[in-house]
Order: sequence, then structure tokens, then C-alpha cells
Amino acid sequence: VERMTIRIYYLIMKEPKSFPFVEICLIYGLILAFLFVFNDYVAFFLSVLIILVNFSIIVISWIAEKLDRSKIPSWYFPLLWTLIIISFLSLLIFGSIYGFHFDWMK
Repeated sequence: VERMTIRIYYLIMKEPKSFPFVEICLIYGLILAFLFVFNDYVAFFLSVLIILVNFSIIVISWIAEKLDRSKIPSWYFPLLWTLIIISFLSLLIFGSIYGFHFDWMK
């Protein structure tokens, strides 16, 4: 029994290291940056949409997790929060570069 517990613990602790968390966040940030440079209309609404959808998923998942414990991976919530933060920061950074007056607002 103890050996099985150690094996399960090893699999749980190994899981976040095998998931490409940083790579996904970097690729998402680069795609969003390129979109802001070439098409700020799509990038703005994509950022707002990602923030709203991810926040809704987090709230629903958190409620479901409190009602009935599930086997959500350990990277699930941090990834959603990180995508929200990246979207919000890209909105602030590129918004300040453009003076919060995007081409499509004219």
C-alpha cells in the first residue's frame, strides 16, 4: 500500500513538469502581440473574450469542484488565470502604446 501511495504521489508531482505550461503562455502572448500589431480590432475583442470566457470557466469549475471533488489536473486553474493575466496585460500595454485610441475606434 505504501509503495502504491509513493507511486501515485510521484505521478502527481511529475505531471506539472511534463505539461508545457510556459510554452503555451509564451505562444499565446506572442500570437496576441502579433495580432495587436497587425489587427488591433481582432486582438482587442479576442482579449476581452478570452478574459470573460476563462473567468466564467474558472467560476463554474470552482463551484463544481466545491460540490463534487473531481480529478482536475493541477495545471488547469493556473493556466486559466495566466491566460487572463496575459490578455489583460496585453490590453494595457498595447492600449497605452496606441493611447487607448485604436484604429477601429475612429
